[in-house]
Amino acid sequence: MFGSEAGRRTRDRKVGGANVCPAEVAGVLEEQPLILSSSVVGIPDEECGNVLHAFMQTSGEVSDEKLAVFLCERLLPYKVPRSFERSDTPIWDDAGKAHRTLLRQPAIESWSSVRV
Repeated sequence: MFGSEAGRRTRDRKVGGANVCPAEVAGVLEEQPLILSSSVVGIPDEECGNVLHAFMQTSGEVSDEKLAVFLCERLLPYKVPRSFERSDTPIWDDAGKAHRTLLRQPAIESWSSVRV
């Protein structure tokens, strides 16, 4: 398959009609000195198809506003996550995998309740 590993679904998400690679956004997030690790997922949205939500392990306090400014300086606007979730524990397990399904479901429920 072109553009993805054979046998795996693509992780790209449609955001407002454009393809966004969550790993690209997570990589830029991790350039911020207070972000130790991150994972970005798409959350279904009626208007945009998906909106991005970022999970981050942080080493200190960093506001949503400062993160948005940091990301806007490095990414196109539609690639900037609409919401952020912080943790002081690692996002990735010992095998180097983020459990996106476990992370994503509570974020979907939270996003849905905000949109109602």
